[in-house]
Amino acid sequence: MPRRKKEELVNALADADQESLQSMSGETDDDFVIGNLDAEAQNQAADFLKAMDERQKITASKAKKRGLYNDDRNATIAMDDADLEDLITDEDIRWETYQKLSASLLSGSVQKGTVFKAAVRSREEGKPGMPTAIITMDDDNYFKIKIPFTDFIPKERMSEVRGETPADKLNYMDLMINKRTDAQVYFVVKKLDEETGEVIASRTEAMAKISRSKWFERTRDNKYTINVGTPVLGIVQYVDRAAICVDALGVEKVIDVNDVSWIRYSDLRDAPLRRVASKTTRTYEEVPYKPGDPIRLMVTGIKRVFTDAEGNTYVDDEALGKRGLRPKQLGVALSVKLCEENPDKRYYNDFELGDKVSAEITYVNDRGIFCKIANKRSAFIRFNANSTALPLVGDKVIVRITGKNDENYQINCDIVWTR
Repeated sequence: MPRRKKEELVNALADADQESLQSMSGETDDDFVIGNLDAEAQNQAADFLKAMDERQKITASKAKKRGLYNDDRNATIAMDDADLEDLITDEDIRWETYQKLSASLLSGSVQKGTVFKAAVRSREEGKPGMPTAIITMDDDNYFKIKIPFTDFIPKERMSEVRGETPADKLNYMDLMINKRTDAQVYFVVKKLDEETGEVIASRTEAMAKISRSKWFERTRDNKYTINVGTPVLGIVQYVDRAAICVDALGVEKVIDVNDVSWIRYSDLRDAPLRRVASKTTRTYEEVPYKPGDPIRLMVTGIKRVFTDAEGNTYVDDEALGKRGLRPKQLGVALSVKLCEENPDKRYYNDFELGDKVSAEITYVNDRGIFCKIANKRSAFIRFNANSTALPLVGDKVIVRITGKNDENYQINCDIVWTR
């Protein structure tokens, strides 16, 4: 609390007279209260106060206390979460959402929502509808926020659209939107109709605003706040078998599996890479990443391009100390696994030749089998020409350490038992 406000509060209490203080704290004298009631009410109040006194006595019997506590007059009425939710009406949510959307329309402020799905569009021959993303905000079901595909997907990713025919390409656009279902996205409102609840917005404009303010930001001593080696927080957009797409402060990047985890996994959609607190125990558990999850990222490369009024371009440090420059382009390289220490190096000395440890198969290719040993680090299993059974991803096995490489910290092993 500010000092001036605190002093004002103290002074206000000091100036209050005794009568007003008593009225603030309420009456506490039982006789005075009962004296202001009629005869019947006085008897009821006296019985109630007597029951309260009996309840407070340690010598009261358990049966008597049980009867006192079960008395309806002693019942406590409280609010739970469900009651509080009931007090918040749909109209309240609608009004709050309208205020946010209206502010974005008038000032260009950035709002955040959740991808619901691709809108149902016209497939009439010759007049196909534009693929459009439907966005929701909080618990509001009235406003339908629509973002056309060209305002939803960054232009540098438009080349990913596939298809031999126009209809195939439109269907693929719908797929690109639906892959982001449940992902959190930022947007700026371009059109708002309160009566119909229709909202037209742009995600790419919001991303440009955020990226300019974050990636091009400088400190007072004229240094960039984000550089190579700076950790940033992103939002998962979707997860593929061999890549994760993230929104990192207004920049959408697809991170290859080799930059996601130190452990080789066959499918990132099932890879337990996110550590979260368990809802049932006081421990942590590892779960796969899903759209909308926060994700820690390490900046491994960055290139900023500026332009001046004459059209001259400046890259990164060339722009420091110059005025009148505008951000033109931005290139960013990101890694997930570099946010943590390499477990292969960290746990290398925990294993010795001949050790038998538990392992889980995580990846299989034409070179061999990759596994996670002792739930700590990766190891490599060469194909056994004498074995007729090939383990599958997810199988639990027992392996024996057969080789160690001090240069790259690789551990080789053989399977000695399978379930």
